[in-house]
Amino acid sequence: METLRRFCFFCGFDDKNRRKRLQQRDPHAIMRVESSVLWRRMSQRFFRDFTEEVWRDCEK
Repeated sequence: METLRRFCFFCGFDDKNRRKRLQQRDPHAIMRVESSVLWRRMSQRFFRDFTEEVWRDCEK
């Protein structure tokens, strides 16, 4: 019997009960956390690509 637990770097562990409790208290909290992480990743990727392009233009 193995319990699948989703690791959450915000609180250490994020099991289903805690997720449910959090959702009842603030329905958008989880969405906000996940979207902010996604946004950070996207902006980092964009910034990296952007700087690489600028760098390539400078080398020419």
